[in-house]
Amino acid sequence: YERAASLNDRALSWIDDRPQGTDWFVWLHYMDVHHPYEAPAAYQRQYLDDPVSIRRARRLARLATHHPEEMTDEQWTLLEKLYDAECAYVDDQFETLMAELQNRAALEETVVAFTADHGELLGEHGRGGHPPEFWEDVIRVPLLIRPPANESLPAPKSVSGQVRLLDIAPTITDGVGVETPEEWTGASALDIARGDVESREHAFGAVGREIDYRRTFVRRADGWKLMRIDRGELLFDTIDTPDEATAANRFGDGLAVETELTATLDDHRDQMAADRTTDRAVEEDHEKVKQHLEDLGYK
Repeated sequence: YERAASLNDRALSWIDDRPQGTDWFVWLHYMDVHHPYEAPAAYQRQYLDDPVSIRRARRLARLATHHPEEMTDEQWTLLEKLYDAECAYVDDQFETLMAELQNRAALEETVVAFTADHGELLGEHGRGGHPPEFWEDVIRVPLLIRPPANESLPAPKSVSGQVRLLDIAPTITDGVGVETPEEWTGASALDIARGDVESREHAFGAVGREIDYRRTFVRRADGWKLMRIDRGELLFDTIDTPDEATAANRFGDGLAVETELTATLDDHRDQMAADRTTDRAVEEDHEKVKQHLEDLGYK
């Protein structure tokens, strides 16, 4: 993976090469907080007496991801510290990026979104990395939006309402005053910040090469979540029982929320299946898809 500092340098160089007065869009995909955790030695020393070699870090990450049952308490603790070191490193690099944009007088005219595609498990639920299971530790990610300086936009504040990652793109277009395409299924999170709506009623997720919905979830705004994974279905009140321990599973207890969320998730699955049969759908191996993924750094 390319270090965040290197990504910053390339992004800033690209921005500097833009013709004066032209608009631009940049997506920086920092991979440093993705396992294996190999933060620079200076950051490891903030949490460890001695830095861990890259070889040892990678071996530990493989063990946690593929054979978590073999991990000892000491190894999980070490993994947490290595992860903390990576987070500290990325935090500093993001601060550097903001400072450089400020030095270029670009920050006040730019909408900035800071988020993640997933979280990481560090022993929770006996797992490591980000398995295809939608535990709160995996799906609850940071989301910070810094809109451009504009009196018509909401003042900075914390928002507790549920927001989805698919809301990010409409939030960006809203923040810079660009019309949002009708085809997009998300909605601007600035609506919540303005107080126009309280929350997104439901958030959905699914994983799988063919998106067969064996591994999927729906989370209601009040925290109730229905999750389908390989070993069955789970129902949690993530507000009252955020650790999602086995004993907190309410699936099969006959609650009305189970019936409601089951129907909601089934309807969503059917809608997604229908969408994939329309002209909007694109095959995975389509050349355009391959090119987009390559442009984003995936091979």
